[in-house]
Amino acid sequence: MEMATQIEKLDRKFSRNEYNGTGSRHFVIRKGRIPVMISAPHAVNHFREGKIKYADMLTGGIAEYLQEQTGCHLICATRYEEADGNFDPADTCDYKKELAEYVKKNQIRVLIDLHGIKAGGEIAVELGTGGEGDPSLLTYGFIAELVAITLKTRLRDYLTKDGKEVVKNVHFAAKNPNTVSRFISEQAGIPGFQLEINREYRDIKDPERLETMVQALQSVIENLAGMDWKADRYLARKAVRSKTHFPQNKIELSLEDRKYLGEEDVIFVKGSGDNVELAQIVYREGQKPGEIALTNRLLDQLYPGQDPVGQPAILYWGCNDRFFIGRPTAGFEGIGLTEHLYEELKQKEDRYDYVLYNRYTESKMHLKLKNYGKRQEDKIFMPYYYRELLGVEFPLEEVGEKGFEKMKITWQEEAESLAAAYEYDADSGKYRLTHPELLKNVNWRSKLQLEILKVRKSAEKISWKMRLQRGYFKLLQQLIGFVEYDMRVAIPKISDDNYETARVSTDMMTLLGVSENDEIEITFGDRTEKVRVLEIEKDDDSFGRQDMIIGVPAETRRNLDIMLDDVVSVRRNMRYTFARNVNQQLFAIFGTVLTIVTLSDNIWFRIVASVVAVPFVTYVTFAEERVKVQRKKRK
Repeated sequence: MEMATQIEKLDRKFSRNEYNGTGSRHFVIRKGRIPVMISAPHAVNHFREGKIKYADMLTGGIAEYLQEQTGCHLICATRYEEADGNFDPADTCDYKKELAEYVKKNQIRVLIDLHGIKAGGEIAVELGTGGEGDPSLLTYGFIAELVAITLKTRLRDYLTKDGKEVVKNVHFAAKNPNTVSRFISEQAGIPGFQLEINREYRDIKDPERLETMVQALQSVIENLAGMDWKADRYLARKAVRSKTHFPQNKIELSLEDRKYLGEEDVIFVKGSGDNVELAQIVYREGQKPGEIALTNRLLDQLYPGQDPVGQPAILYWGCNDRFFIGRPTAGFEGIGLTEHLYEELKQKEDRYDYVLYNRYTESKMHLKLKNYGKRQEDKIFMPYYYRELLGVEFPLEEVGEKGFEKMKITWQEEAESLAAAYEYDADSGKYRLTHPELLKNVNWRSKLQLEILKVRKSAEKISWKMRLQRGYFKLLQQLIGFVEYDMRVAIPKISDDNYETARVSTDMMTLLGVSENDEIEITFGDRTEKVRVLEIEKDDDSFGRQDMIIGVPAETRRNLDIMLDDVVSVRRNMRYTFARNVNQQLFAIFGTVLTIVTLSDNIWFRIVASVVAVPFVTYVTFAEERVKVQRKKRK
């Protein structure tokens, strides 16, 4: 058992001199790279209330092993002294005093204080959070649930076999203000908790049990390290597999969870490490409280390579900001942000993708940062086309049930007018605007806002293959060219689902530079799908505004993780265009080479002339394709 052997070696410095330890100082602090700190004040013998208190054996070795494996910060006692870091006041205890200063200077987000209880009994691990209400966790009460779910899942077989439990605040609640976790929580303003681990789970002679415990602790640390600590609120729930797997990005919660989430309908869900997904909430009668049902796709994304059932899932929300919408000057293209907002988001662009979200239509669109210039307040500037795309050109012609209820809450004083102006269509499940004249005096812009969701980017290693693909893409861009348009997702014709075919208007096909049965690329965030394209018949009114709509087949929507009314980017597939014109290219190249051969017998002339002429002829061959997507430059 390699892990147990390594922990035993690390613990030798603490176990020397019958656990009195060694070293010039009574404790050591080691810097980490993640915002989690682990403490082991009883790694060696210590002194409490006039007598020696023996070490919590192996807690020092476990703490050092966790520091090596996770990169967390570490403080642990290394030599006996006539004091107790988890009991004595800070003015007589350098351990806590220096720890508090270190936590403040190094932006630590959470502290874990490791301890041990004797063998036997019914408790495997006790979590101490300061007593009732979890005061040492501050506003981060979800941490207690996260730790409990992790330990119960990881230790499940041993807990069943041993007849033991994972409990909270039973015998060792860490209520004393001089305990490490309570003191740091109050003095440094970060959540801290104490873990009392049964000796049976800290025994080198039982390496499998020891390793299972340490792996559980490592999972807790890695989960806390991957948190976005800027959210307003958090919940931790146990992941289970959903019985239905469409839409792919939905989560199912119990009706009881509605009191925590309020009006939220999209939320961030975090799995293992720093794996985070944006999901839509569905409340289901019969869903067990404390659990969250996830689709297969979400389970695969949040817990890659793991057995996800029983793992903790952390829900958080309120980390997104809402902004009013401005109308840009004529000629401005795209979506612009005021300079202050642009610079604020730009600084974090390497860590986050940004998504615009309309809470009334539930439309989402990945935001490409663009500076609109200085203004007094932070705003999002959108031309008419984008206001229509995202459904912020009020009043809306139709809106879903949840969106309609939110409109009545936002514009409370106009609730009666809204109810009279809209009629519910049972067939579509939407409210349709039938009396717009009743809303002509409503000041929509005074309260209408869009949210910017911050979605953490996954770490991406750029391989040589990816570099080649990017180089090839740039070459095709110069040779063939493309233009990209943002379009709103709609349901295609039934037959299109069977044949993986998208539909756009005739005018949009012309703008994209494609013809029927050509291939286009649909992109949402970092995902791209290729589909054939057909035109929408001009007399087909099922698509609504044809100039901004793309009918996307179900399988493609699933692969892109998009919903109806989301906004995607569309362009022609240049590889397909290149392949479609291959015969024309070959004839042109063959004719060029044949001409060069007849001009001279000099072999070097033929080679040099061919090297120069072939790329030129190829470029000329695609002139017509480039013209299709050329856009006039604005003066």
